[in-house]
Amino acid sequence: MEHPHVTTLRTVVNAFRERDWETVYQYWTDDLVIHYDGTSPVAGSYRGRDEIMTMMNKIDDLTDGTFQVEIHDILGNDDHGIILYHEHAVRNGRRFDWNQIGIYHFRDGKFSEVWLHPANQAEFDEFMSEPKEAHQ
Repeated sequence: MEHPHVTTLRTVVNAFRERDWETVYQYWTDDLVIHYDGTSPVAGSYRGRDEIMTMMNKIDDLTDGTFQVEIHDILGNDDHGIILYHEHAVRNGRRFDWNQIGIYHFRDGKFSEVWLHPANQAEFDEFMSEPKEAHQ
């Protein structure tokens, strides 16, 4: 049987794909913090819904809404969940694919802290940092 936190993570990722924010928000604590690794324009720590949505909107803006997430695997226990992602996006006409790991800390069935780590960090940072006109 699947651990409840694995089910929660799968539900949230599917809702995220559909931009069903009300479902996504149900699984966030009010004080959720997301840490996005690297030096790209989306790197940093984001606290609370407003800052997190600003980061997500920035990703959409940088990729002209082409950012896509696929689940490779999800692991979970009573305190944490881990998602192995495959992600891709297009910027300036160039598609970039990367793997990413997301580590989720749960409190009362919701996530309270998240760490996102692109596997090929340098290439991800370069892709997300390119000036808009670089490949047009």
